[in-house]
Amino acid sequence: MKTMLIVLLIAAPCFGQEAKVLQVEPADATKAQELYEKMQQAEKDWKDYVEATKEKYLTVPYDSPERGNQTYERPSNTTTALFSGSGCILWGTMAGESNKCEQERESRMKQREKEDKLKPWHRAGWESMEFEFSKDFKFIVPKPRDTGIVKSNYPCMTLTNN
Repeated sequence: MKTMLIVLLIAAPCFGQEAKVLQVEPADATKAQELYEKMQQAEKDWKDYVEATKEKYLTVPYDSPERGNQTYERPSNTTTALFSGSGCILWGTMAGESNKCEQERESRMKQREKEDKLKPWHRAGWESMEFEFSKDFKFIVPKPRDTGIVKSNYPCMTLTNN
């Protein structure tokens, strides 16, 4: 045991790593920090601009003929889950309450319809909400989707990812 410990202590410096560090001049450090902070701000501004573009061009009102089948919710940093109502919203709890539950369910459905009419909706065909700007920045085009199909060099063979 002592021999193994001695061998490890002798061999350890051979495998050690050393980091090479060079100090930059203060003016270069200041310039690097300024540029880094500008880059961080530019990335945030770009992300915000893309979200605003999505809202402006890829959402439509409820009554639009271009309306898709999903409402648009602006991404947020927090996740909110809403749970409300009694257990009879989906199921009647007792035979005597089934009429009451049906009325409550209808009331909630009407309320949801009213709320949905006020929300922006995905434009049909743009449900993924993913796009790229054209090279001249005059158009937005959908990002290509991963179809799950792998093309093969063999003429009669196509693989699918399941």
